[in-house]
Amino acid sequence: MAKLRRRFPGVRFVFVIGADNLAQLPRWQRWLRLARLSAIAVLPRPGATRAGLRGRAASVLRAARCKPGALLAGALPAWCFVPARQHKASATAIRAGLSA
Repeated sequence: MAKLRRRFPGVRFVFVIGADNLAQLPRWQRWLRLARLSAIAVLPRPGATRAGLRGRAASVLRAARCKPGALLAGALPAWCFVPARQHKASATAIRAGLSA
């Protein structure tokens, strides 16, 4: 993300993840730095939405939560939950299908 911001300094990036990744975010290397560099949009995921929204990342970033329409308006860190129809497809399965 840091490289993208240097290359495109006038762009505000939004990192789109599923709620399952929000739950795992604290396991990621330098995850707080990522939150300071990019807005985060969280989509619902079957069986993981509740855990993601109650997890450590959501708790640590509680003050940075906003409504989807305000995600690009304020200072970073900023994140929102985007209410949407849940989809069961996983990125891992999609990548596996593409490589086959």
